[in-house]
Amino acid sequence: MKNVEDTIAAIATAQGEAAIGIIRLSGNSAFNIVDSFFVSTKKRIHKPSRKLIHGILQDKNRILDEVLVNYRRGPKSYTGEDMVEIYAHGGTVVLSEILTLFLTNGARLAEPGEFTFRAFLNGKMDLAQAEAVIDVIQAKNKEALKIAQQQLQGKLSKEILSIKEILVEVLAHTEAAIDFSTEDIDVFSSEEMAQKIKKAETKTQIILNTYERGKQLQEGIRVAIIGRPNVGKSSLLNAFLNRERAIVTEEEGTTRDTIEEEFFYQGVGFRFIDTAGIREAHNKAEKIGIEHSFEKMKTADVVLIVIDGSSSLFPQDRVLLDMSFSQKKIVVLNKIDVPQNTYIEIEVKKFRYSTLRKVSALKKEGIKELLSAIHQEATAQHINSEDVLITKERHKMALENATRYLNDYLEGAKEKRALEFLALDLKSAVNELELILGRVTTEDVYDKIFSSFCIGK
Repeated sequence: MKNVEDTIAAIATAQGEAAIGIIRLSGNSAFNIVDSFFVSTKKRIHKPSRKLIHGILQDKNRILDEVLVNYRRGPKSYTGEDMVEIYAHGGTVVLSEILTLFLTNGARLAEPGEFTFRAFLNGKMDLAQAEAVIDVIQAKNKEALKIAQQQLQGKLSKEILSIKEILVEVLAHTEAAIDFSTEDIDVFSSEEMAQKIKKAETKTQIILNTYERGKQLQEGIRVAIIGRPNVGKSSLLNAFLNRERAIVTEEEGTTRDTIEEEFFYQGVGFRFIDTAGIREAHNKAEKIGIEHSFEKMKTADVVLIVIDGSSSLFPQDRVLLDMSFSQKKIVVLNKIDVPQNTYIEIEVKKFRYSTLRKVSALKKEGIKELLSAIHQEATAQHINSEDVLITKERHKMALENATRYLNDYLEGAKEKRALEFLALDLKSAVNELELILGRVTTEDVYDKIFSSFCIGK
């Protein structure tokens, strides 16, 4: 991020034509810059205020637009600084001219996420809340929006702070026992300390366990469609999407790389991954495609093994059915619109899998039932809608590290290790929790987080 002492400006609304467009300014000179060009229709501008003030923006004698202006004095603004929002007509040219006027008269163009970054720096929100801003904007379904809104309101932060409070309390007693070991002071017993740390570790683990479900709700359930060539994988993808997304031919090896598509069904997001047919590769390109297929299987929430129900069970089918997946495995017997091999289902049932569904990808039969089965398998872990969920890899890593330090503390306490070593474990755990809130985060992390924002946010 650039100098936070600068006054920044940006268009806050999406590109394109609209009834209204918003330009934001934030910084010490925001009021003065706008006042140089804004002429109120009233005799006196009452600022700062919650009211919108009507007037015109003009550059010398040329009127740029008729606008409404809102002045907010820091710290009672989004960024915590003096801030102005201008509501102009939403044309691309007029907004660009207004912005250029401000940029050539003391403001600079805001970087992506810089308004929210300043809100974070000025204590208007912590880092977890700041991350939630972009999640609210990018939410693709109601559940993802709910998670983001809860995090923006500070629900995750409160849980993290409640855990930190326990650790700091135990740390204070531990350091008191170290510093005043020869004096008669009232500190927690080792059993009391261990009990409190176990409680903190349990709370940390509960939040950590929500990561996979949180990612599903935010990004959609990842479904890998695998099988040997010509069993109908691409036809199944097209049936899910209800459009011709993947090329379907009778020639084997048509799909040489993975195809990913998002799809929403009854408010639930799915990310389907059509993979290359699993067989002995005939060339380098096909070999790479098959390797990609296996990589996608590892990252999926649910794996669909597609079998041609009208054919015999091929060796490639058996290899896939016999593979061990940590993910849920659903066997899909395809092509029920043509005469079936009566023995294939008996053969399939000899293998381990979560469930079996029969469909006709070509005729789109059994697709809704298959979608319901995928959703049921992927969301088997029950999480209350009011629970705190995490969706960021950064949060997951910090909580994993904190959990490890807390377990090290518990192990050390059991082995009667020196209090100095136990205190180090507690300090390390506290540090990991503070990483989530942004209390001890490097500038590189800030850049990575806020660069994903749009410019006017």
